Amino acid sequence: MRIASTKARDISSLGPEETAIKATLNRWTLGATAIAFLISALALIGYATGVSAFYSIQSSAPAMSPLTAFGLLSLSVAQFARTADSRKAALILGTAVMVLGAAAFIDQLLRNNDLLSPWIAHHLFGAAPTPGRGSLGTAISLILLGITYLPWFAARPRHSDVAAAGAFLLSILALLGQAYGAEDIGELRIFRTMAPNTAVSVLALAIAAILSQREGGWVGAIMLEGPAGRTTRRQLLFGLLPPLVGYCLVEAATSGLLQLGAAMALLVVMTITPLLWLALRSGQTLADLEEERAKRQNAEARHLGMLEQRVDVAMAERELAQEALRQSQKMEAMGQLTGGVAHDFNNLLTPVIGSLDLIARRTDLTGRERRLIEGALQSADRARTLIQRLLAFARRQPLKPGPVDIAAVVRGMHALLASSVGAQVRLEVNLPDGLPPARAEANQVEMAILNLCVNARDAMSDGGSLTIAVAERTEEENRQAALPPGHYVVISVTDTGMGMDAETQRRAVEPFFSTKGIGKGTGLGLSMVHGLAAQLHGGLDIQSQPGLGTRVDLWLPVANEPLAASPEPVQTAPAAVRVGRALLVDDEPALRLAIADMLQELGYSVTEASSAVEARSLIEGGTEMDVMITDHVMPGMSGAQLARLVKQSRPGLPILLVSGYADVDDVAPDLPRLNKPFKQTELAQALAQIMRDDEASSG
Repeated sequence: MRIASTKARDISSLGPEETAIKATLNRWTLGATAIAFLISALALIGYATGVSAFYSIQSSAPAMSPLTAFGLLSLSVAQFARTADSRKAALILGTAVMVLGAAAFIDQLLRNNDLLSPWIAHHLFGAAPTPGRGSLGTAISLILLGITYLPWFAARPRHSDVAAAGAFLLSILALLGQAYGAEDIGELRIFRTMAPNTAVSVLALAIAAILSQREGGWVGAIMLEGPAGRTTRRQLLFGLLPPLVGYCLVEAATSGLLQLGAAMALLVVMTITPLLWLALRSGQTLADLEEERAKRQNAEARHLGMLEQRVDVAMAERELAQEALRQSQKMEAMGQLTGGVAHDFNNLLTPVIGSLDLIARRTDLTGRERRLIEGALQSADRARTLIQRLLAFARRQPLKPGPVDIAAVVRGMHALLASSVGAQVRLEVNLPDGLPPARAEANQVEMAILNLCVNARDAMSDGGSLTIAVAERTEEENRQAALPPGHYVVISVTDTGMGMDAETQRRAVEPFFSTKGIGKGTGLGLSMVHGLAAQLHGGLDIQSQPGLGTRVDLWLPVANEPLAASPEPVQTAPAAVRVGRALLVDDEPALRLAIADMLQELGYSVTEASSAVEARSLIEGGTEMDVMITDHVMPGMSGAQLARLVKQSRPGLPILLVSGYADVDDVAPDLPRLNKPFKQTELAQALAQIMRDDEASSG
């Protein structure tokens, strides 16, 4: 039987049953040690007082020798010291007894005599009666019991148990031989002079040595909790039955009550019967333990299976999260690339559109030249729209969000949407009353709705139904995006078209991804709507199945402020531009040349600067000007930084910031801006507006 632990444990960590067992074993250990101590002490007292009954319990039996009494008394004290955790004292006494036993063993082996006992009796007890003689078995028992206190044996409980068991067997054999009257056993040299009280003391000390092991060894099996421990303790108690039954049967046979054969038969039956019962009980206990172990293994297997399932689920979720992260990183990288490309493209488009616009104003153009210029302008305008979509996807489209009545926007677009989707598609609009305003920009919302409707139309090549619905919801009703808590206005565009599979849905918002074929779509419609939703802190939810249509929900946060009252239209003269001197700052020569031509056409005298540093030098040098037009993104110093410096020295100077990029976080909100590309009329309107604002502030 395997012992669970060989390390010492604090008593507070023991279970109730184990604590009770340990207390019982401690009592048995002290009781057995006390028996050996009393027998050996009485023997010494008998030698000291001359009372032979103290060291010789039977006149016909050998007496305990003084040497044996000293050895057993020392071992008893050593056992008491071990129980009290005084291991050093136990080691000294145990070693002394082992040496004394070795001397007696050599004397018995070589001379078959006991010279130490008479010497002890004469010098310590004077005129004492003839002392008993030690036996070879007694000397061996003292050696075996003494070595159990050595550190090497004490650290190895099983080795110590074997040594104590040797002394136990010698004492049992001697006692049984004397109790059964087996003269052939008593005549053996090893037992010839061993006294009965000596055998009892050795037996008691051997039991105490085995039971005193704190952990490990055989006592560990005795202290086991549960069925295994109870079976072990029960079998140990049944071990006392055969010797007692044998003694009774031998006495009955000696007195003539039973024949020797009958006595032996009864001994066999009365011994085998409890042994068979113990075997069956042990088998049942082992079967119960095996069943319990099987149940535990099954439970552990189920638990392990559940853990494996959880690990699989966690790994799958982790892979999905990693895929989402890679997708997000890819989209972010494409957004940054798209924003940079859009900025450069705007710089390229501005001189193209501006120059074509100036040429188109000439009156001496032939019909063919005018058609060519108008076609070029239309292509340039389409390119400008494409750039606006790219910027919307990249979340760098300049937005001025405010409260927008989404229902009014959809109503105003009804005619445009109906003509865009065509007669084959039935258009339905569901606009409930009492909708709160959304925080957005009306123009961008119109573009998003138009893109969604055009995509829905293209998905219904054979016609179908297109429904636009607007409703108020909370973030808890969104099944995909993790939106901030609050209320949202949701624009739902639902079609009955071909639908999308899972892979198409996953890639639907990627820029330039399209299922329409080459030349039939830019692949920027949904990506623009997605970028707009993200820029407005909203969300985009796509639900679709192949053959069952598609539903796209655009989530826009509800505006905290109410809708502004519609201002009365103000009639202004179309030519409200106050011409004068203009300082033009731009690092692109072609772009600067085109804008300068526009300004000159408007009647301005233009001073050009290729950088903010050059413009600052002109201003500090006293250059006169009535307005400053500056690009924003320039090497060294940005247009916004230049505007702040100019405002310090000339606070009343009107300044117009021109930018083809929306990443202008350092621009003051009150600084007028004009987005590239633009035409001369748009430049004139922007200049007229800042002139009116300047007159209003100075007046």
